[in-house]
Amino acid sequence: LRGQTMSPPARKEILANQGTIWADDEMWFHMNQMLKAANKPTWVIMDPLLCAEAIKRPSSSLIGQWLRGFAFKPTAILGVVCCNQHWTPFIWTWTPHCTIASSWDVPGSPPPGFSVLDQSIATAVGSRTFTAHIVHRNFAAERLCGICALRFIDMMLRGKMLPTTEAEAF
Repeated sequence: LRGQTMSPPARKEILANQGTIWADDEMWFHMNQMLKAANKPTWVIMDPLLCAEAIKRPSSSLIGQWLRGFAFKPTAILGVVCCNQHWTPFIWTWTPHCTIASSWDVPGSPPPGFSVLDQSIATAVGSRTFTAHIVHRNFAAERLCGICALRFIDMMLRGKMLPTTEAEAF
């Protein structure tokens, strides 16, 4: 399902018809393409479905099992979380003392499940605690969450500038 089997024009046509709805496989595909281009061999992408599970209940054992499946020790985890029909991007980095969950999202209180996910990752990577660092974007609060999530991931991977308006998001 995750192999690129259609031409770029066909993919763009499908995306144009999706509106603001982006499927988890589509998000994973784009993050994977950006990660390959960034050449960060010890960074990994957490499947959006695993993220969705981990905001519902503590999942450190599942995340730990997933991390042990790599042939190397990951140094950062990229992810996008769909909660309440809204995509939120994350990058998790850690030390033995603290996991840092960095994100870019619209202002407001984050869903309580994000703390469950952050704690599960911290436990799985061996950190004692976690902290969240969320930078707010003040545009496209009701739309473009998928593209904005990917733009944040691209900024973290390759240093691309974050958009400051809806028009720049495209």
